[in-house]
Amino acid sequence: MMFLMRGLAYMVHQGTLSIQADPFISFMKRTGLKFGPANLSLYVLVFFIVLVLGSLLSRYTKFGRTVYAIGGNESSAVMMGLPVTKSKVLIYTMSGFLSALGGIVFTIHLASGKPHNALGLELDVIASVVIGGTLLSGGSGYVMGSFFGVLIYGLIFKLPSYISSFREWWAQILVGLLVLGFILIQTYITNNSSRIAKKRKNKL
Repeated sequence: MMFLMRGLAYMVHQGTLSIQADPFISFMKRTGLKFGPANLSLYVLVFFIVLVLGSLLSRYTKFGRTVYAIGGNESSAVMMGLPVTKSKVLIYTMSGFLSALGGIVFTIHLASGKPHNALGLELDVIASVVIGGTLLSGGSGYVMGSFFGVLIYGLIFKLPSYISSFREWWAQILVGLLVLGFILIQTYITNNSSRIAKKRKNKL
């Protein structure tokens, strides 16, 4: 679907389409909240609202616990009588909604539309989530961990702006090494936990 929609976007327009003169876009760009000297823009507000709602949903609702159970072991979740199919549909629905919301906010921020916007951003998302401590195998991770993963990822790519000797390719190499390191750590922890569980089972 990603490639399909991107191809359709190229059919609509292959270059940059400015929407800065649109009254709604201009209004949304000016929308924000002031906290003393700071001014929180629309996309910052949306980010923190989604962050808080995601944290509450994942930790304090039945749906959140079901998602963790599915990620840990889908077969076990089915045997426990959890609504696996319904939950998976809701997960994909929420993912699609949040992707669309991100696209709208990103477009308002740029005040323009480009079919190649956010190209490869899905890999950046995966890297941020892994750096934030979420297991790629599923069943473990926190929304706030992903938040700190985003901060670390963004900080690394901002280093070239503050350190003249730190080039952009070094930022990419550092992110790659961090992701690789976290994956190796996660693999070790998962395998070690499996060995401990087997030993306890054998003792019993």
